[in-house]
Amino acid sequence: MARTKILLLCLILGWALASLAQNPVYPQITVSVRSSPQISDSQLIDAEKTASRVFEKAGIVIRWMNSANRDADALDVSPAPTDLSVQLLPHSRNLSDDAFGVSFLDASGGVYADIFLDRVQRLHALDPRVSSSRLLGTVVAHELGHLLLGQHSHTERGLMQPRWQREELKKIGQGNLLFDPTQSAQLRARARVLIDRNTAAMVAAKSERGGNF
Repeated sequence: MARTKILLLCLILGWALASLAQNPVYPQITVSVRSSPQISDSQLIDAEKTASRVFEKAGIVIRWMNSANRDADALDVSPAPTDLSVQLLPHSRNLSDDAFGVSFLDASGGVYADIFLDRVQRLHALDPRVSSSRLLGTVVAHELGHLLLGQHSHTERGLMQPRWQREELKKIGQGNLLFDPTQSAQLRARARVLIDRNTAAMVAAKSERGGNF
């Protein structure tokens, strides 16, 4: 009887550990997206799914908040201070031809990034076999990486390379252009900082109103 109980306990423990491994508790970040009329709703959703998969590989869940206003020049709903914000713009007049986006950063990171659709389209022309939505989603993941990793976060290889060529496009098509393990750990740490800040802001707001959770 005792052996049976021990065996049963081991089976339950093994099942619990396997379940935890398959369903880890990842930190969640919120990303507000201001889109452009050039991008359809289905394209935007597909791009966000791609970016979500990239971040899930790094151990982070993204909650997307899309503006109902499709005009890229006006956004009525402001994100919370700890949310990340991405704006999809038709083009940029001020950056080099190599840049497909810009993130506004300090040493610890940032909350706001622009992505230029004409640069993404130009990159897509190098290998039209790669889905344009998948390419856009990977660019979004790259810029979000900058917001979380901070300044000087470009690398010689992988997702955070400053310039992508046909080899990187091939990896995007295969779903293999990702953050490296060191970057993934840094991203999770930064995400937890944002979560803690958001929790502190909520507590402070409730305290000022004299309310309870």
